[in-house]
Amino acid sequence: MAEHLRIIPASTFQTSRWKNGGGITHEIVKEQAADQLLWRISIAEMDRDATFSLFDGFTRILTVIEGAGLDLLLPAGELHAGALKPLRFSGGLQVEGRLISGNVRNFNLIFDGQRIKADVSVLRGGDTWTAGADITSRHVIYSIFDAAQIGGVPVAPGAAALFSADAGLIEIPQGGCAVLVVLTNDV
Repeated sequence: MAEHLRIIPASTFQTSRWKNGGGITHEIVKEQAADQLLWRISIAEMDRDATFSLFDGFTRILTVIEGAGLDLLLPAGELHAGALKPLRFSGGLQVEGRLISGNVRNFNLIFDGQRIKADVSVLRGGDTWTAGADITSRHVIYSIFDAAQIGGVPVAPGAAALFSADAGLIEIPQGGCAVLVVLTNDV
């Protein structure tokens, strides 16, 4: 169970090359059990078309947070990843990402769908959200524009927060935008 509220400043993100070397990832936070990944949240930077790294057995939810978006070429067709529209697909698929118009930054959740239930949504200026009473869930918010507030505590733009259900009301200021992740162990 995650602590009540932990702010994760951008300066603590772990930067590395993609698993396949095709881009750069800034890992925000992850959870492992017995040295096996349960879930990982990161931001990927793409400055050219690239093949995505494979994550067999995992599900991805990609949200373009900067730029016009990209098209994902899959063996069975094509998906469009538009700005601020979470897109779910299998991490085990061979995916070629094609930029639509310039560089993009993608907010990525990769999770083991056999052990974790996950959802990603975008909160915009004026939105509020309450976690509810599910004490088994963990939540992550990433502020894109302006500081999101969790129980009155600001989460600066470019920073994230890991929090539990009792952390309080989430408020997005007018003109603000954030990505919210809800993770639950019971599938």
